[in-house]
Amino acid sequence: MLPLFEKEGYKYTKRSAQYKASASDAVNEWDIVIRKDKDNIFHEDSIGVEVKLYKEKKVGAEIVRQTLDRARASGLKRTFIFCKNGFTNEALEIASRYNPQELELYDIESLKNWVVGSLDNDEEIKNEISYIIRSASKAFIEAIAKNPRALDSLEWRDLERLLSEAFEGLGFSVTLTPPSKDGGKDLILEYEISGKLKSYVVEVKHWRAGNKVGGDAVSSFLDVIVKEKHIGGVFISTYGYTKNAFESLTKIQREKLKFGSESKVVSLCKTYVRANKGLWSPEQNIQNVLFENTI
Repeated sequence: MLPLFEKEGYKYTKRSAQYKASASDAVNEWDIVIRKDKDNIFHEDSIGVEVKLYKEKKVGAEIVRQTLDRARASGLKRTFIFCKNGFTNEALEIASRYNPQELELYDIESLKNWVVGSLDNDEEIKNEISYIIRSASKAFIEAIAKNPRALDSLEWRDLERLLSEAFEGLGFSVTLTPPSKDGGKDLILEYEISGKLKSYVVEVKHWRAGNKVGGDAVSSFLDVIVKEKHIGGVFISTYGYTKNAFESLTKIQREKLKFGSESKVVSLCKTYVRANKGLWSPEQNIQNVLFENTI
């Protein structure tokens, strides 16, 4: 039960050395005590938890009364009693007299429902955050399509998310890699043509200090393309490249690796906006959109 409480922001205070063997022993000590500090959303809370691991019998009225008495004496705000076998009718009747926020009884089914509800809530939060991020990326795309200088206000991760949304909106299947373990590429793009799956990678550098990308970064990205056997890749640096960034590349390598700058981002945003208005067909242009406005 502790992970479930911790997931809701409670901190473990103590747990007895072993569960008590009898009702008289149980009066003296809680199995678990957890607390949550007051914040901007929740009031301060404290819970005493009793866990009864009987082989067959249910928790009866006497245990419920003793637990309630101990809760009043200890000053805890709430009480939980868990018994996998459930509770007698008399115990349930006593519990029903109290506000559920003061006394809660859990059997094995109640605990399972709590676990499932916790997982569902996690998924809801993830979906909500994902929706917010995508909505923000769409707004950024429209802003940059209208005024390229809006790009100056974005952080590097914002730009990666924006490009992920843009490429996906234009027909690619997109994987946005984790920020700390991207393996040398920020986006993996895939699309199917003539029954064959083709994959490309995109690396993005948006250094707001105005730094330019040099030859070492280009060589490292080319290694990723070759090792992972992608069809090719696009390196996007919003502030451009040093004079010697491409000088070591062969003609064949230049065919596999293209380079874009701020103008690439702007053109991609404009194409995305046109596509959303029905003025661009991804089925006809998806093979070309990746390398448009690159060198």
